[in-house]
Amino acid sequence: MKRIPIFLFIVLTSGILAFLLYQNLTFKKELDRLGTTVTGGLEQTRTQMDRATENLNLLAGGTNQMRLQNGLPPLAFDYGDESAAAPEELDPELIREKQKDVFYEALDYLIQVNGDYDARASFEANVLTEALQRWLTTQNVSWRFTSTLSGNLSRDGMKIIDFTINDDGSADLKDVYDRETSAANAGELTEFVKNYDKKQKEIRDHVALWSANLDAIPRRSDLQQTIKDKELSLRTEDSDNRHEMLIRLSDWIVKEKAGVIKDTGELYLGNASYGDWDSFESDLLAYLKGLDGRTDRQVRDDEVKAFLLSVIGEKAFSDYLDQHDLVLSPEIRESEDTDYFNWDFTDKEGKRMGSFALLKGMGEIYLLDGDDVVLRSFRTLTENHVTVDLDNSWKGGEVGVISDVYSSAEEETYLVVGSHEKNADTIILVHVNSRNDTIKMISIPRDLWFKNRKLNSVYRYYGIDALAADVSELTGLEISKYMAIDMYAFVDVINILGGIDIVLEEPLADPTYHIKENGVWTTLDYSAGPIHLDGLGALRVARSRHSTNDYSRSRRQQLIIEAIFAKLTGMGLSDMDKLTDFVKAAVKYTETNISPGTLLMDVVKYKNGNLESRNVIDATNVLYESYSNLYRLSKEEQAAALADDNYYLGAWIVLPRDNNYNLIKWHIREIISK
Repeated sequence: MKRIPIFLFIVLTSGILAFLLYQNLTFKKELDRLGTTVTGGLEQTRTQMDRATENLNLLAGGTNQMRLQNGLPPLAFDYGDESAAAPEELDPELIREKQKDVFYEALDYLIQVNGDYDARASFEANVLTEALQRWLTTQNVSWRFTSTLSGNLSRDGMKIIDFTINDDGSADLKDVYDRETSAANAGELTEFVKNYDKKQKEIRDHVALWSANLDAIPRRSDLQQTIKDKELSLRTEDSDNRHEMLIRLSDWIVKEKAGVIKDTGELYLGNASYGDWDSFESDLLAYLKGLDGRTDRQVRDDEVKAFLLSVIGEKAFSDYLDQHDLVLSPEIRESEDTDYFNWDFTDKEGKRMGSFALLKGMGEIYLLDGDDVVLRSFRTLTENHVTVDLDNSWKGGEVGVISDVYSSAEEETYLVVGSHEKNADTIILVHVNSRNDTIKMISIPRDLWFKNRKLNSVYRYYGIDALAADVSELTGLEISKYMAIDMYAFVDVINILGGIDIVLEEPLADPTYHIKENGVWTTLDYSAGPIHLDGLGALRVARSRHSTNDYSRSRRQQLIIEAIFAKLTGMGLSDMDKLTDFVKAAVKYTETNISPGTLLMDVVKYKNGNLESRNVIDATNVLYESYSNLYRLSKEEQAAALADDNYYLGAWIVLPRDNNYNLIKWHIREIISK
C-alpha cells in the first residue's frame, strides 16, 4: 500500500480541525437560538454533542489509520471527563447566562451596521455628492457600490478607481496605476479623477511620441553601417496594445523585440522595462551595435568547426592518426565552387587521402575521399541509424478527419517539456482522468515535422505558449497546463529525493557519452534490469541517444518521471524538509503556468491514480522517418536520392504515415480511451 504523503495528511488534519470548530459554533448557535425554552434546548444540545462525538471518533479513527500507514504511532485523543461534561450535568443557570450572549452580539452587529450606514451616508453627502455625480457623467465615468463601504469608478466598462469608505465618511482611493490617496470631500475625489485623466493623457502622449521615435530607429544615420554589416532587418508593427520593433537577422529569425505598451506607456527591450526614452534608446542602440550579426546557419557552422578542431587537437586523436601514418590539417580548405569547408588528410608523402567536410550552413559533417567524393554522412556512420522507410503507407483501417479539440470536465492534459539551453529535448503529454483514476504519459518525438518545421524548434524560437498551442493542434487535445523543466533540474531534485529506482528494459551502452567516475574517464554503460540512479545518473540515462534511438530514449525519460512520481507519493511526515527542498529546486528550474498551490492540489487529487507510461508516438505505430528534403519527393525520386551520395537529404525528421496528421489524433484518442 502506498504511504500517504505529508501534504495530504496536513490537508486532512486541517479539515478535522475545521470540522470540529464548525461543530462548536453550531452548538453555540443552537443554545442562543433556543431562548427561554431551556428544556428543549438541553435536549437538542445533547443530540448535537452526541453527533459531534460520533464524528470526532470517525475522524480520529481515520487520522490514526493514516498515521499507521506512514509508520507513525496513533494519537491519543483527549475527550475530557465525560461524566462531568455530560449535558444533563450542566448547570442550568450557566446555560441561561450563555444564552444572553447572543443578545449582546446581536446588538453589537446592529451598532456596526448602523455605523456603516452612517459612514455611507456621510460619504454620499460630502464626497460622492449629487453635483459630483453629474460631473462624473459628463466625463463618461460611472460608479457602483460593490458593498456597503466599497465600490469603484469606471469608464467605458473599464475600472479606473477603487474606493473604500472609512468610519468617518472619508474614502481611501486607488487607481489602476496603484496610486493611492484619501478623499474627505467632493473636491478631493474630483482632483483624483482629474489626476487619473492627466496620467492617461501623459501615457497617450508618450505612446505617440515613443512610437514615432521607434519608427525612426531604422533610419538613424549612426546605425546604417551596423544594419548593413550585420544584415539586420528592423521592422515595426502596430497592434491593439503594443507598438513593437522586430529585430531580425538575414535568415528572418527574430532575435529580439522592443517597443511600447499602449495601456501603461512602458517601454521594453526583451524582458527589460523602461520608464523613459533616453535609457531605453541607449540600451537599444548598445544592443544593436553589440548584436552578433551571424545568422543561425553561420553560428551552427562555427560551433561545428570549433568542435571538430577540438577533436583534431586532442592527443589521443593525433596518436590514432600517427598509428595509421596520416596527418590531418587544422587549416580549412575552402573553394567557391563547393558547398563544403574541408579539413584534409594526407599520408606521410603529402598525398591527399580524404577529408572531413562541413556542409556550409547545415552544421552536418561528411567524410570525403581524396577526390572530394562524398563517402558517408557522419549521421549514417552510427550502427543504429534508422534507415528511411520508403513504404510509409498506413497499414490500419480508415481514419476520418478529426477537426475538434477533445476536452472533458473529468479529464485534463498537461504538457511537460524537458529543455536544455532553450532546446526542447523532451516533449511529453500527461493525460489525467479523474473518472477512472488513470494517468497516461505520451511521448511525442521532438523531430516531428509540423507546419514545415521540427516541433522542438517552436519552443526555441517562440516559447512554451506557442509550443503548447501547436501540440494541442497537432494532438487534438486541449492543453490547459504546461511546464518546461530544464534537464539539469534532474540533478538537484533527484538528489533531494535520495535518488530513484528504475528498471532498464535493455542495456544502455553509449561509447560517445564520456563520463568521469571516481576521477577516471569512461563511457556510459548500464546493464538491463533494476538500477538506482542519483541525479547525475538520471540525467545521463535521460539524455543518452547514441546507442539507441529517440523512441527508446523517450521511454527511459518516462521511467524517470514515473520514479519521481513514486517518490513524491511515498513521502510521509518525516519528509517535510525534503519536500520543501524539492519544491524550491523544481520552481528554480521550471517555466510553468501552474501555481504552486494548484500543482500541490493536483498532486493530491491524482496521487492514487494508476500511472501508465511507455506510450510513444513513433515509427512502430503511426509515424515514419525521413529527411526534410526527401519527404516531398515521389517514391522513385526518393530511391534515386538515397542512392546519390551527393544529394543533400536535409534534416532528419519524422512524419505521420501517408502524411495524414489525423493519424496522430486518432492514435492518441485510442491511448486515452483504453
